[in-house]
Amino acid sequence: MGAVTALFAHPDEALAMLRYKLKAKRARRGQEQALAQRCDSDVGRAADWRFCYEYLTMVSRSFALVILELEQPLRDAVCVFYLTLRALDTIEDDTGVDAHQRMQLCRQFYRHLDDAEYSVDGYGHAHERELLLQFTRVLHCYHELDAAFQEIITDITRRMGEGMALHIHDTANESVAQYDTYCHYVAGLVGIGLSAMFVEAGFEARELFTDSKAADALSNSMGLFLQKTNIIRDYLEDAEEGRTFWPREVWSRFGGVQQLEELALPQHRRPAVECLNAMVTDALRHAPDCIAYISRVRTDSVFNFVAIPQVMAVATLALCYNNPRLFQERLKLRRGLTAKLVLRARDLSGVIHTFAQYADDIACRADPCDPSYADTIAAVERVFAALARAECEMRTATTKAEAAAALITDADPTTMATTTLARPPLNLRHANRIAVMLFVVLSWYVLYRRKQQDGGGLGWRAAFGGIPSVGDMAAIGLLFAVLSYLLGVFGLQYVTLAPPSRSKVD
Repeated sequence: MGAVTALFAHPDEALAMLRYKLKAKRARRGQEQALAQRCDSDVGRAADWRFCYEYLTMVSRSFALVILELEQPLRDAVCVFYLTLRALDTIEDDTGVDAHQRMQLCRQFYRHLDDAEYSVDGYGHAHERELLLQFTRVLHCYHELDAAFQEIITDITRRMGEGMALHIHDTANESVAQYDTYCHYVAGLVGIGLSAMFVEAGFEARELFTDSKAADALSNSMGLFLQKTNIIRDYLEDAEEGRTFWPREVWSRFGGVQQLEELALPQHRRPAVECLNAMVTDALRHAPDCIAYISRVRTDSVFNFVAIPQVMAVATLALCYNNPRLFQERLKLRRGLTAKLVLRARDLSGVIHTFAQYADDIACRADPCDPSYADTIAAVERVFAALARAECEMRTATTKAEAAAALITDADPTTMATTTLARPPLNLRHANRIAVMLFVVLSWYVLYRRKQQDGGGLGWRAAFGGIPSVGDMAAIGLLFAVLSYLLGVFGLQYVTLAPPSRSKVD
């Protein structure tokens, strides 16, 4: 019922949901075809890969779609990479097992990747437990990957396992620096490993993604932005399970609470929201690096893979910001909004538009009386500065490409070139929402007036004793106007405007 209500409140999301479902269906169909081709050569081999992709969907529906849309050989490598790290995370996260035992296994787990028959029992629950029990099937697929991919997976698993072991006895993050270190080990290293895979697959430039500390810093920020968003959103769930990821350095400044869980109490609602805003502000400091990273990607499937989770993260941060409901329930983006964000993140222009929209949303809702207000506004300004740089680089790259195309076709120097940079989609969501509500109300009114007569037809003269009343005529006229709007304008929300007029290439 909630989903139906959401669609009535946001009717523009219905088409997005349909397109999203078709997109997911195409991705799954493509993977099924790939598995069928494997069956023709080796049934046992295909069964192992089928297990990997089925469990990928079970343990992470959010990442499954973007992984399925990757091109080969990257798709298989990322699937195995994700499942391997998910298995390691399950071991580290199971507090029901002795900490020393978990610490030892975290440190040694990467060594077991060479043993194609290795599996683990006694850790995790439900799908994660089954993943570890049948880990041999993941390892069979791991050993089919190119040696370069195997080396990346082993290296990141080793580094992550060592980091998890170092923090396995920690019950909380004391400082922001410790918080950053923890997020680096569990998420930042994932970003670094993925960048290396993009390069080894030949999809992205080595000098931009792996050959410098600056490149690693951008990859690290991609992971930290996602991880911190999840930690903020999952406050209530983590508190109920006794996990405290928010750093004491931040939460101890608000409300004089002694334990992080106390922020969920009604009497601490205001300091809790102030603490939440400080946490969101901290996460936003990674957004400029994410924008810079995304703007470097040149392969379409890789672009979708890296951009979609990031736009979802910034939308989630905006949902959480200054929102006391986070301390009462787990906040989630509407399914229709999720679909819109996924579809919008297909190019850099859409990513820029989304980041700008939600950064502006946070700035507009920031309270000048909030202790973190100045830091929040400064963080938002840095996001907009990064967006401006990305858009400038995009326009420059477009102009250079057009100039090169003109030279290749031996065009006259005075030939007018058309830029391919489209303006962002029209922002009609509020107008569309009002139009739909007016259509419903006016339709109900007209039908109600018809019921006041004895039956068929409009019969205005019989029904109202002559000429229809001014109110009825106005209602009918407005109804036709709204209907004309819905037929002619409603769909423009999903169409980007034509590029700007032609301009001379310098």
